Amino acid sequence: AVNRDLSPCDIDTLRKLEDDFTTYLLQTPLDSLFISQRRDSFIWAPKLKIDYLKTDIVNKGVPPCQ
Repeated sequence: AVNRDLSPCDIDTLRKLEDDFTTYLLQTPLDSLFISQRRDSFIWAPKLKIDYLKTDIVNKGVPPCQ
């Protein structure tokens, strides 16, 4: 999707997969998704650069699947 080489139907399929995963996350109890422990000495130091392309924006002009 980032490369803009998906067909309109592939974009719809990707969107459905994303929506289904979001629904799963929202409907699943948090204790089934995460294991958490308190860390008093933890210091947040992210290693990732969060500047990814949003594929829904990049592909917003794709015509409908037919």
